[in-house]
Amino acid sequence: MKDELVSFKVAKLAKEKGFDEFQNIFYHNNAGGITLNTTNERTHVNFRKHEKSYNAPTQSLLQRWLREEHNIRIGLTYFKAGTFWRYRIHHRDKWGDGNNSYEEALEVGLEEGLKLIKNGKED
Repeated sequence: MKDELVSFKVAKLAKEKGFDEFQNIFYHNNAGGITLNTTNERTHVNFRKHEKSYNAPTQSLLQRWLREEHNIRIGLTYFKAGTFWRYRIHHRDKWGDGNNSYEEALEVGLEEGLKLIKNGKED
């Protein structure tokens, strides 16, 4: 088992919303397409300022950042009758559509949670 990295789409949105925790893995969007790269703390300072580089946090780290920095709590529920997962943004009482896996539901929930942040503060 391993923690899942967020998708490029979510990583890009997280950067726009102020996520800047050091990660040794990042996405880089260049002419050849999107690549996944590694870095260290010393070079992290340079790449994070690059407009086409985006931290690639794990889903669980981004979920924690949303909870601790913006009070946006994303939970997941399994519906046995339909055999699918749904995310829920708790204090908004907002439910998402069904997803085949826990990770898919969490990814969508993270994206929706990030969209609630306006100018670095919760909307």
